[in-house]
Amino acid sequence: MGNAQGNGKDFSRQGYSLPWRYSPTLLLLMGMMSNSATVLQACPSAENSCVCQGSQMITCNAVGATNFHFLATGVEMHLCFSLSITYNILSEIPSDIFLNLGLIKLEELVLRNNGISTLQNNSFNGLVNLKHLDLSRNLLSHIHPAAFNSCCNNINILQLSYNSLREIEFLSKLNRLQSFSAAFNNISSLNETTFDNCWQLKSINLSHNEIRNISEGAFQNIIDLSELNLSSNYLTNLNFMESLKNIKYLYVSENRISKIQNEFDLRLCACLLVFPR
Repeated sequence: MGNAQGNGKDFSRQGYSLPWRYSPTLLLLMGMMSNSATVLQACPSAENSCVCQGSQMITCNAVGATNFHFLATGVEMHLCFSLSITYNILSEIPSDIFLNLGLIKLEELVLRNNGISTLQNNSFNGLVNLKHLDLSRNLLSHIHPAAFNSCCNNINILQLSYNSLREIEFLSKLNRLQSFSAAFNNISSLNETTFDNCWQLKSINLSHNEIRNISEGAFQNIIDLSELNLSSNYLTNLNFMESLKNIKYLYVSENRISKIQNEFDLRLCACLLVFPR
């Protein structure tokens, strides 16, 4: 692994990623864009810094925002179900900010490419309908265990790739999570409680981390897990294989695995990629 962005990994390589699918919310938005006669226009704010499609989609990308107070007060925020604030200078998500903004119908929140370093308790308070959250390419090093308390019952897609996370124990409350990505972080181990209540997970991408140890029962509660990407880590064995009941695609290239321990490992996957590092 090379060295980029100060975490000892080569961020320029994009290989071995799972074939992530569009979220239902995103597909719905694409349909609206193609079928609706509504034209994207500046939101009714003093700075005209955001783009709106009615009051349902709000996009505020690369507008130099340092906090959330710039959001248009003239927009009926309670009708918005997709909010994108990317390529800005946000450093934190204040508690109750989304509740105060009235984003009660929000289903998709994209905060990619900012400078957010931590998620506090109740960071997403009020987002009871949130299904898709994208916080990739930030500076996240810590996520409070209660950060997702308000949206834990609905969120099914969580994207945290390209951050500086060392552990992901906060996942245990996300019992409807179906797709999780935390590639290009600093995660070093997975234990038997990491995915304790994430029984609906179908795809996990933890490639390009520093994972050395995975407990044998780390995935035992994820009955429907079919895609698992662990490529570009520091694994020396596949002792967790027997907990993968319905796995179809397992990516473990660029690890330190020198041999497969038994034939059962090979029979388990429709596709198994193993290359010694």
